[in-house]
Amino acid sequence: MYGKTSSLDNHVNYTKTEWTTSEYYKSVLKFLIEKKIKSFVDIGSCTGILSDILFDKVKTVEYGVLVEPNPSNFKYIKNRLQEFDNIDIVNKALFYGSETITIGSVGNNVGAWSYKSNKNNINVSTINFEEIIQTFFSGRGLPDFVKIDIEGAEYNFIENSDLLKHIPIIEIEFHNNNEYGIIEGNIRNDVWRPMVKKFLPNHELLLGGTKEFYDGSGLFILKK
Repeated sequence: MYGKTSSLDNHVNYTKTEWTTSEYYKSVLKFLIEKKIKSFVDIGSCTGILSDILFDKVKTVEYGVLVEPNPSNFKYIKNRLQEFDNIDIVNKALFYGSETITIGSVGNNVGAWSYKSNKNNINVSTINFEEIIQTFFSGRGLPDFVKIDIEGAEYNFIENSDLLKHIPIIEIEFHNNNEYGIIEGNIRNDVWRPMVKKFLPNHELLLGGTKEFYDGSGLFILKK
């Protein structure tokens, strides 16, 4: 839709175009600007291009943490963002219940590595959200914004994290079983809506989540 994703350079262009031209992501950026966020965690960062976008568009941003499990993608981020001194980059998969997991590629997308895929498998270490906060946000408080795009592991994250329910702004891309064999039911809206209601009871859907407006992604905010 926004170009090819078969190489990391292509993926940079794809994501940059997606976040700056689609009505959904333009609306997300506008909201982050209005809320004057200062910190973020990008979980499933692939090329790290979201950092460029946030630091460029959201002038109040001061610090970010990027989490990327694939070693090749991690090296690409480190090299591309080596002049950034206000980010930390973690080469681990966010996952609960195991210290290591096996991930594999999905299709021809360098950004899609799922623990449910059996293609081009690699073993990676894991980290959970609470460990991220303890390690990188000690003395900072909780991050203002968390973006989650982890190819099906978002369900494991939502179900097991104690701290996620306290994050002010969360953007999540949901995946369905047709793509990843994750859970029963073909319609991802029917899968994620009850999970969010149960495990993120303090949040409400602000943007996305409909067939007309990015059914597979949603921006959630803490209820007032």
